[in-house]
Amino acid sequence: MLAGLLLAIAASGRLAAQPPARDADAATLVREATLAQLEHPARAVELASAALRRPPTEAPARVAGHAALAAAYTAMGRYDSAAAAVAAGRQEAERTGDRAGLATMLTREGALAQRRGDPGRAAALLEDALARQRALRRDSAVAFTLNLLGFVYATDFAEYDRALAYQLESLEIHERIGSDAEALASTLNSLGVIYGRLRQGARAMQLFERALAQYRRVGADARAASTLSNMGDELLAQGDAAGALERHRASLAIRERVGDRWSLSLAHRNLALAQLAMGRPEAAQRELATAMQFGAGTGNRGLTVRNLLAQAAVERARGRPAAAESAARGALAVASAMGARELVRRSWEAIAGAQEADGRPADALASYRQFKAESDSIFDETTSRRIAGLEERRAAERREREIERLWSAQAMSALQARQRATQRNAIAGVALLAGIAGAAAYRRRVRDARRAEALSLTDPLTGARNRRYVREIVARTMEDDRVLQLGDRRRPTGAGGSGPGFLLLDVDHFKCVNDDYGHAAGDRLLTDLARLLERTCGPSDVVVRWGGEEFLVVARCSTSAEVRELADRIRAAVAAHVTRLDDGRALSVTCSLGFALAAAPGDGRPWSWESLVALADHGTYAAKQLGRDAWVGHVAGAGEPPASATMSPALVEAWVADGRLRRETSRDAATPRSAAA
Repeated sequence: MLAGLLLAIAASGRLAAQPPARDADAATLVREATLAQLEHPARAVELASAALRRPPTEAPARVAGHAALAAAYTAMGRYDSAAAAVAAGRQEAERTGDRAGLATMLTREGALAQRRGDPGRAAALLEDALARQRALRRDSAVAFTLNLLGFVYATDFAEYDRALAYQLESLEIHERIGSDAEALASTLNSLGVIYGRLRQGARAMQLFERALAQYRRVGADARAASTLSNMGDELLAQGDAAGALERHRASLAIRERVGDRWSLSLAHRNLALAQLAMGRPEAAQRELATAMQFGAGTGNRGLTVRNLLAQAAVERARGRPAAAESAARGALAVASAMGARELVRRSWEAIAGAQEADGRPADALASYRQFKAESDSIFDETTSRRIAGLEERRAAERREREIERLWSAQAMSALQARQRATQRNAIAGVALLAGIAGAAAYRRRVRDARRAEALSLTDPLTGARNRRYVREIVARTMEDDRVLQLGDRRRPTGAGGSGPGFLLLDVDHFKCVNDDYGHAAGDRLLTDLARLLERTCGPSDVVVRWGGEEFLVVARCSTSAEVRELADRIRAAVAAHVTRLDDGRALSVTCSLGFALAAAPGDGRPWSWESLVALADHGTYAAKQLGRDAWVGHVAGAGEPPASATMSPALVEAWVADGRLRRETSRDAATPRSAAA
């Protein structure tokens, strides 16, 4: 399924049927190169090179030319040439102050790093690019980079909750701005990869089918080849080896035209695994030998691991367990160096299988335990909870948009009907009565609009505020005033104080509540907790149903002592609360909280609400690790906030280590401290 990254490397569009005129300017040549960079990469190299040789060329066109070169060389597997194009493009963008161009080159460099098997560097580059694109409000580029980031976190780091968050945001942007079919299909394909890894094969195939239909509709053959490959992988996982073989052969036929050694190696490896599943080890060996030949010298460590794992499977099927174990251990060494958790997991599985086939049950058991530990760390309860929450949020946001659309359509229809009635009444000479009726209708519309607005900002189950409220009301207030002003608007932040505190609460073991008591009891519990939080928090604090069993509290706190005290008050109130069910049973739970608070920025760039919520989410996860029924907070000083709104765990730990973040936990002291933030 690694093939999905190739989908996102090129911008949308098709190669023109006729070559550009000899006197075409550089900008025209760059546009043609951009359209050709994936379907016809050799042609793209020719066009972009011609553009860069054609003086005078404005800086943005030169940067775009280097970007097209980098993408085309990457598609051809010529990584050193791609790296040179990236370096030249970055240098040009930095020299001319082209901020958009620099963000584009960082994205290209990140995609190249992933292809070469350096996911850590890829993620860092892409997160940097994403932050710059958000600042420039380049929605299309933001969606593109989110797609790439989601792919890296899914295929290399096996962080499926984060990958899904990136892809869902990318999909939302595409739908909102009306992106073309190819851009939308790229995200659908990447979502299919994630659901395939989460063992939701039916949903994965639905997404792949939708992506493939879009690509075929616009003639995007190279992109279709990647989706066909992903479909083959999924069919093989479902036990349909014949269907997998058919998809992989169709993919190979397209890729032979493009000539990318990486893609050809991947295609032949996939065919080897399909042949092996059909009981044809000799045919599998021939396909694998071809895959190894194409893969040699590409410098792609991820491809090396996958080919070694395929070799281990073939050797085991041919009755050579020692050779199988050797290949699997080679894969493990490379995967560990990459930090690719999913490949490490699969390597341990292959080692255990080879040892079992070799008649070494004790060694196999030890290796299977390693495999299980890796699997448990990837597919844990917290990941499942976050994925379910993301899906619920996505569904809720779509429902909100549909309600808004229907409301707007109904309001317009009613207005038009009333206008027609008013015109008829005017013709009949009853203008006065029409005016009175119109005034009454206007008042009804205003009242109905206010009611609809209030409902659109409210969670229908609990009556708490919803995510849209934070996105529209809290975000706007923070941006305008840098002080949250909900309730008492006269209250300033403390001297040298902070903006609002964000506390994210997650109900511990909520799945057990639904399993043991039923979903109706779970809904009753969430409704009770919403009311409990409103009673426990201050009058100007805002309680938000964040998704699933998560609540967000946006609190007016000017010191870390205040937010610590509030976190502990909430934790204790939830632990002491008893929900009485209709059948007389009593239900008690605990919760884990994370909070985030940032000092007032002064003249510098303020922390965004997204960054603070992400930081609070890290605290919630850390509180789970402490044993639940706990809180963990992060307090930021007056320095610059992170460049990206989505802070990675590694970045949080680095900032704690160097003092830019102060971590506080409920385990540090039995009572809150009194020192100000």
